[in-house]
Amino acid sequence: MIELIDRAKPVLLRLKLPYLRALRVRLFQNEWTPSGSDTAADYTEATFVGYAPQPLTDFGPTYLNTGQQGETDTCAHIWTQAVADPVNVIYGYYVTDPNGYVIFAERNTAGAVRMDRIGAVYSLRIAFLEDTLR
Repeated sequence: MIELIDRAKPVLLRLKLPYLRALRVRLFQNEWTPSGSDTAADYTEATFVGYAPQPLTDFGPTYLNTGQQGETDTCAHIWTQAVADPVNVIYGYYVTDPNGYVIFAERNTAGAVRMDRIGAVYSLRIAFLEDTLR
């Protein structure tokens, strides 16, 4: 196995920041479990009033975290339901590039979130890690 030197991990990740900052995060409302062969057609995007995809231009500076991984994090991305209809049940989020290709996705580990009333909130932060070469 190749041993990636700790001080190089945030440096390598820093080279990816322009790409990461060009991505958009979207919420999905179908009961889907993300996999490595997903396309955007596998996801039913949220439709509640107050929802719009959000750019990930806020990935911050890279650093070496306590687990000895290069890391960059986003601020909180927050969506707030503006009216009661339509009701959405949000199962997770997916991230697309400027061409609409799915780059990564995550299903909510704590279960679905109902966006069913004025003021309902969905929030997430994304941490991107760099620590391995093969």
